[in-house]
Amino acid sequence: MPTAPEALLVGATALHAGFQLTVTALVYPRLAGTAPAAWSREHSRHSRTITPLVAVVYAAVLHGRLARSAGPDPRLLRRLLAADRARAVAAVAALPAALVAAVG
Repeated sequence: MPTAPEALLVGATALHAGFQLTVTALVYPRLAGTAPAAWSREHSRHSRTITPLVAVVYAAVLHGRLARSAGPDPRLLRRLLAADRARAVAAVAALPAALVAAVG
């Protein structure tokens, strides 16, 4: 039977994996598909709506450069999507590791 700290580790890891998969599959692809004319409005909306959830899951994210751009910067968006996919893979891989640590 896992101890309370081990159960918290598994729960936090599952929360992170679920959040990360949602961002990777739904949130960032929509943001990356934003038309240049709507960029400022959409990025601002994205930042306002995701900030409370991000505050629960992460201490900080790398959105500063996108917020400062006047329009969608294809190079920054490619880097964001690549980094996000790597985070998603790591988050999903961490979940079984947390489970093994908790029950092992």
